[in-house]
Amino acid sequence: MNIDIQTATIFSIIVNVFQSVFMLLYAGVLKQYHGIRHWAFGNILFALGMTLWLLRGPVPPWFSIIFGNSLVLVAACFIYLGSSLFVKNQRSSMLVFASPALTFLLFLYFTLYNDNIAIRTVIMSVMGCAITGATGLLIFRASQPLPTSYRFTGGVFAAYSVVLLFQAGLVPFFSPQSFPQAPSFAQVFFFLVAPVFGLLVTVGFGLMITQRLLAELRETATALEQEHGRTKTMLENLAAGVVACDSEGRFTVINQVARNFYEWTVANPNIDHFGETQSVYLPDGQSLMKKEELPLYRALHGEYVRDIECVLKSKQGQAHHFLVNASPLVNNLEQLWGGIAVFADITERKQAAEAQAKLLAELQESLKEIKTLRGLVPICAHCKDVRDDSGFWQQVEDYLQQRTEAEFSHGICPECFQKHYGDLMKSHPQ
Repeated sequence: MNIDIQTATIFSIIVNVFQSVFMLLYAGVLKQYHGIRHWAFGNILFALGMTLWLLRGPVPPWFSIIFGNSLVLVAACFIYLGSSLFVKNQRSSMLVFASPALTFLLFLYFTLYNDNIAIRTVIMSVMGCAITGATGLLIFRASQPLPTSYRFTGGVFAAYSVVLLFQAGLVPFFSPQSFPQAPSFAQVFFFLVAPVFGLLVTVGFGLMITQRLLAELRETATALEQEHGRTKTMLENLAAGVVACDSEGRFTVINQVARNFYEWTVANPNIDHFGETQSVYLPDGQSLMKKEELPLYRALHGEYVRDIECVLKSKQGQAHHFLVNASPLVNNLEQLWGGIAVFADITERKQAAEAQAKLLAELQESLKEIKTLRGLVPICAHCKDVRDDSGFWQQVEDYLQQRTEAEFSHGICPECFQKHYGDLMKSHPQ
């Protein structure tokens, strides 16, 4: 029986060390999950406490008893704190450490002043039952509906608290003896159950972490799917064409505007084959744009392209002018994983600009043909001749014809007719 107890203790120590390593690995990867390091530290302390139990003999018995048992309860408190952080994301009251502190003081008395192994066994069992039971209750009350892994782990802690209470109840019937030389049945029972409990807790914590991780992954996948749906809807309703490709040049996004404009088929799934079915021209509408000049191709090679004009032909063969912007797509590590190009049809705008330029040219040409007179014009007060810039006097009609588009036809007003031809009219009344 002696060898069985020592073997069980060593096995418990190995289980706790393994559990510590397991938790530290999890904590290193899942830094967003709080409490896992507390579990790891608690298991380390539990292994140290059991090691002190095992070394009773080489280590002074009083030291092994007092500090070994205290370390085990402190370990249970860290596991409780870790569980609170993990399931509730909040730190519990540090009053939980009152239990190992009280145990330390009681063990000092019942070891150094009144050596009583039965009372020590009851104290240890009751304190352990309280902490493990509180841990199980904490996990059970984590959330509703309670995940299966939480029910399993909470059940393990609840069962172990019952085992510890059962151990305390065995003390009056099976008097504890010196450990590990002559263990009682209660001690044998505890040390055979402890490694099983350790294994079950390891499995339970692993299941809790895994189930929580899977739940978050499902939530992330759902959120990404919803975001993808919203993004797709926005892209499909944009007035501009949007085309994107992955790092290999395979097209991944082609919105409705682009599909309506192009004959997009499986014959051109890659940007390297784009020019074989769709021709892209320079702004003159005649010169073909080389593959290396394509905005999306340049973006795929890390270049930011802004306001590049090109000409594309629609399904009906009509030439359209486009203004293209393209950018590389990079991840958080600044690694290139694709490119995207957005092109807006500026054909009508360009035609309007050309029409406006043509109208402006016509107006300017018309203005050149318009002659105007400005300033003071010297005119004779009697004969009404006008002096030109060279100092010569001209008849007013000659002066105006030379400087305007006006033309003159000659007639005679009634007053002048009467003044100059009145006598003639009197002599020839007919």
